[in-house]
Amino acid sequence: KRNDIVKTYLKEIDDQENNSKKTTFKFENLENEVKTPILTSTTIEVKITNTGDYKSYWEIIDSVENADQKFPGKHVSGRVEPVKGVIPKTGTQVLKITATLPIGCKKYERTLILRAYNSQDYFITCTFVAKNSYFGSSIDELNGVGDHTGIPKPLYTLINYLTNNIVVDMFDETKLNFTHDLEKKIIKAIDQDEELNPKDLEKADMTIDGSSSRAVSRVLLLLLRNLDGGIVSSDLSTFLLSSYKNDQDVLEKILESLPALRANVLIYLSSFLRLCIESGIAKDEIFRKFEGILLEVPKQRKRDFVLGRTNYEKLRREFLQKLLG
Repeated sequence: KRNDIVKTYLKEIDDQENNSKKTTFKFENLENEVKTPILTSTTIEVKITNTGDYKSYWEIIDSVENADQKFPGKHVSGRVEPVKGVIPKTGTQVLKITATLPIGCKKYERTLILRAYNSQDYFITCTFVAKNSYFGSSIDELNGVGDHTGIPKPLYTLINYLTNNIVVDMFDETKLNFTHDLEKKIIKAIDQDEELNPKDLEKADMTIDGSSSRAVSRVLLLLLRNLDGGIVSSDLSTFLLSSYKNDQDVLEKILESLPALRANVLIYLSSFLRLCIESGIAKDEIFRKFEGILLEVPKQRKRDFVLGRTNYEKLRREFLQKLLG
């Protein structure tokens, strides 16, 4: 009986000692959600306070990520700072979770598992929700509500500026540039249905002449390359190209074969590109950048040549040669 009583007391004392040294943390923003523009770095801050009686070591031991993406395969850039540390008694630590949502990513959730010495594991969940954007939208979404045949304002805003400010190398993406911040401002203006800020554009041109046109052209290519469903999808393109006969029928066949909105956008873009060629931009450069954007066609495979199937890539080039002059 004496031994049993001693064991009971020793266990109680041991439990009290362990519990008195147990780490306890208080979190602010343990679960947080923030709305963020696409392609913009956004940070969620989580404040950790040590409410125990001793300093405590902690570290992030694992991370689980989940992204709702329209275009699978695009990487969500993110980081956590710091990933480990020591918090003294009554001390605090600010944990920063940062993410940049790519085009087409609607929602990104990241759950961190934080382990502290002599304590339970804590789960920190941060959710980044993308604000509405024209980048990654379809042509129909780009056109907004009500107007189903006109030229979408985002396209018109960018092309209208470039039409009046054509620079021979504005589509050369290999050139070094300093206009990243300007491009972000242009993207923001487009998404908010605003006009381009002339002061920002003039400032870029004062540094290096033609920089504003290069920045706007990069945003235009970004918008066009990420159109959900493209301008003319592959099934519509094959129908159009199969029915095309000669250069007399180009515009007529476009209007006959395509829905009104897509026909208008294709003709509008083609007119702009024809002007670019007339202004000195190399035709090969235009075709290399834009033929896949204007008309999507099935990819040609080796067996297609063996079976004598229609070479839609060749047909597309012939068609655009007639359309662009």
